[in-house]
Amino acid sequence: MKIARSVHRIHQQRMNDVSRRLWSALCVALLCLELTAGQDGYRRTLKEIFYVYVDAVRRADLEGILATITEGDTLHFLNASGKLTTTREEYVSSHREWFKEQNWQISFQFVAAHELNAGSGYALGTFHYTATNDGEQRELDSYFTLVFRRERGLWRVVADICTPIRR
Repeated sequence: MKIARSVHRIHQQRMNDVSRRLWSALCVALLCLELTAGQDGYRRTLKEIFYVYVDAVRRADLEGILATITEGDTLHFLNASGKLTTTREEYVSSHREWFKEQNWQISFQFVAAHELNAGSGYALGTFHYTATNDGEQRELDSYFTLVFRRERGLWRVVADICTPIRR
């Protein structure tokens, strides 16, 4: 009988150890999941990322834009003048040069956003741009479409297409 009680006690200790380990592992896994899910962008909708992007443009914040665009090499950009670039570096360079300019303002209006599937979607908006160069004011109204793809759980811009509005 003593042997049976000893075996039973050892079995219960092992089960308690296993239960504690499993419980600890589960808690750690849930904590990691919550921390990951709470990171900026993981729970954001396309519309929310649209606003993060346009706010960065409005403030001429290149770092803010970098946080919203693809980390890959390919990023298609068709600007309102009809110039097409196809690389992330060209896109960043174009914005870097634009943001050095003074005396410009831009305002945005959200139109729509659609997730096409779990990994891709788009957002559509309009912008009104004004700039003053050498005393001459220039204005531009345009639709723009941001095409998004999920990269490591975050929505990232992979294409930016501008279509001027003729008035």
